[in-house]
Amino acid sequence: MKNQDASSLVETEMADRQTRDHAWQYVQQNWPRVQAQLTTWTGGSLVASTGSFCSGTQENQVTDFFHGHNVPAAEHALNKARDSITDCVQFRAAQKKNLERWSQQEPAAAPWNTAERLGR
Repeated sequence: MKNQDASSLVETEMADRQTRDHAWQYVQQNWPRVQAQLTTWTGGSLVASTGSFCSGTQENQVTDFFHGHNVPAAEHALNKARDSITDCVQFRAAQKKNLERWSQQEPAAAPWNTAERLGR
């Protein structure tokens, strides 16, 4: 498999909410193997893909991991990823009460209850 294809696969899995934790765990546990596939471009893309994470714990993991496992030419990507994670965490915290209040509304008001709203 070509280098750019291998890292693209990992990046895609890290961007998906359902697979990101496993992909991130894979990267951490198999770093020498992952790193061997990186080019200057794909290394930055891999680091940037962690910007899809959305917890303080993951932000700390990303920071600690990439400070201990340098990826050439990826410092800007790391800063942007950390900023994205921070923004997501702050947005979640700010909107949590609104989402809870909205979900407590009358069941027919919930968009996932379309069949009930249509009388089915």
